[in-house]
Amino acid sequence: MICRKIFFYTQEKSEAELSSIAILKDLVQNKYLSLFIVIGISAFMLFARLDSDPIIAWDESRQAINAIEMLDHKNPLISTYKGETDFWNTKPSLLIASQSFLMKNIGINELALRLPSAFAGLFLCILIYLFFVIEFKSKSGGILAVLTLLSMEGYNGYHCTRTGDFDSLLCLFTTTYLMAFYIYLVKLDKRYLVLFFISIALTVFSKGVAGLMFLPALFFYLLYTKKLLVLLRLRLFWVLFLSSSLLILSYYLYREIHSPGFIKAVNENELLGRFGKSNYGHSGPYWMYVAGLFSKRAFPWIIFLPIGLGIWYARFRYFKKTTSAISYFNIMLLFWLFMISIAQTKIEWYDAPMIPLIAIVFSLVWVNIFKTLLNPEINFSVLKLQTRKLFFGLGLTAYLLLFVAMSHHVIYKELPTCTHCIESNQFGSMINSGLKKGRNFDGYFWSTPFEYSLNQVFYIEKLKRNHQQILLKKSPSEWQEGDKIFLLHPTMLDSIPSHLSVKNKTENFSIIEIELELLTF
Repeated sequence: MICRKIFFYTQEKSEAELSSIAILKDLVQNKYLSLFIVIGISAFMLFARLDSDPIIAWDESRQAINAIEMLDHKNPLISTYKGETDFWNTKPSLLIASQSFLMKNIGINELALRLPSAFAGLFLCILIYLFFVIEFKSKSGGILAVLTLLSMEGYNGYHCTRTGDFDSLLCLFTTTYLMAFYIYLVKLDKRYLVLFFISIALTVFSKGVAGLMFLPALFFYLLYTKKLLVLLRLRLFWVLFLSSSLLILSYYLYREIHSPGFIKAVNENELLGRFGKSNYGHSGPYWMYVAGLFSKRAFPWIIFLPIGLGIWYARFRYFKKTTSAISYFNIMLLFWLFMISIAQTKIEWYDAPMIPLIAIVFSLVWVNIFKTLLNPEINFSVLKLQTRKLFFGLGLTAYLLLFVAMSHHVIYKELPTCTHCIESNQFGSMINSGLKKGRNFDGYFWSTPFEYSLNQVFYIEKLKRNHQQILLKKSPSEWQEGDKIFLLHPTMLDSIPSHLSVKNKTENFSIIEIELELLTF
């Protein structure tokens, strides 16, 4: 009886029956207990081992250098690389400014780089929980959605909440504006329309125009529900639309005035350049994202999603409120899947904004299936109430076991290394390990055969600014007698000049440390 009152209720209950939810408050003696549970579990899963892995080559390292340079030029609206406007990383600077602020206050380190992503994940978990409470009066639904989201690698993993990339902020604000818009359409509460447009603006400032890709789906949804004209007749809609548009356009106009050609670079990096052609060799078949979601990105929960949807639409679709929400979020995630699938540039983390929606639909479907099955007032000729309780117990046990297994996987999974360079993570591991042991790198040199080495530059800046140690880069043509050099690839041993030889040689974290001396005959 207690379990049923805690986890389930029916939308058709009377107000007197709904008052039974107060029993839960009396039982826990704190009406905020479930929210504290959400915050506690979310914080643990998002922040545990956040700084244990060195930064990643390519995107995360680029953001790291942008943030370090922002410490020097002190303009939070401009991202620079080598002192000039960064025309490769053209995303707005909300993430970079947050990272730079943290670096100023807690130092140049992995934690400062990744905390904005982790906090964005925490805020989204709280908002999803509140969405279920506000719209469906379902604490259990909110908790289930949050736990499901946190245990999916595509969200709580590489290039999202556990690295210093744009995608966690993108997920936060796209999911927020979708939830706010849904509540507005249901309640016509203008506060949620304001939240919708604030989230739209923040989405753009998080990852540029990518965050607007849900808007065509919202337009067609308004047409389908015959609510478009109602919205367009609303004065507040136009005030908010024009205000947010002006704010966004002002930012891009400022960037263009400051750095002519910036808007053209945005088009190449974020719009037609990525949609119409494959950038930097990032391509794949149309089914790439579907395969990724089922194999690891949203595994294992996405396997049970179509099963639940089939059961729901076959037997319980007459619960109009829940069915409406399920259909709304299904339309949004399927539209995003369609758009990224037909785009020519394909990268696995482009599916990240879908994953919170998968968690929401998963929770809506399965919580409502089981709460209906456990309602003694609903008669199922085939299944007796006792049998239904048994199914619920087995299902809950299986879910918790899978949740624990997936949680361990996402927290302890090592971040990937660069596919073509051995030094992607090892250099950072070597520096961090040396600092913990009190080693001084001052006066040493490092050398690499690869042009792109921003993850190494991050650790050079960390040594310089946090520990006042100078570790300089030196090419083989400049090597001299007495130099102590870290070789970031074993092939560099072949680059030792003919008049020099190796006096001492050690290897640590796959990085070869040598000391040179004159060759003697």
